[in-house]
Amino acid sequence: MGQSGNPNLYHTWNVCLSIINTWDCEPEEMWKPSYSTLLQVFVSIQSLVMTQEVIQMEPCHEHYEIGSKANMEYSMIVEYANIKYAITGMIQNPPVEFADIVRKHFAIKKEKTLESFEKWLKKAENFEFTGCDPLIRGHNCVTADILEAYGPYSAFKEAIEECKVWLDTLQEI
Repeated sequence: MGQSGNPNLYHTWNVCLSIINTWDCEPEEMWKPSYSTLLQVFVSIQSLVMTQEVIQMEPCHEHYEIGSKANMEYSMIVEYANIKYAITGMIQNPPVEFADIVRKHFAIKKEKTLESFEKWLKKAENFEFTGCDPLIRGHNCVTADILEAYGPYSAFKEAIEECKVWLDTLQEI
């Protein structure tokens, strides 16, 4: 599936949600111009895309417990992908139309971003990533292979150090 960090967000950065008609679903779940609102879209994005319980967002995987090893491994894939692609990748190569906004955002949010990195690194410190669950490996086999080969702590540490170099190039306004 590429370097996706969330089951509702593809590596092409397309969002897959029934409310915006980008997911095959029941008619009552789809966008209806005469009825649906932007608030519904924003709430869906906040609750389905911007969540720590990402494995439960996969169709037919709602049964996974929040604290389960599978959920923790899946979350590590999301966090690693956020560092490598959503943050470092965006700073390195932002969409031309949004380059100034992206860079200003990460300059302003640098300290908060680094705080998140430290939390993720601490969580990864003694975690053994196995990636045995087919959903986990299938969702992002590239990241699963990296976390398994190098261990979560080493992989996160390297990704964070690379991102810090890029964050340090940004000028806060």
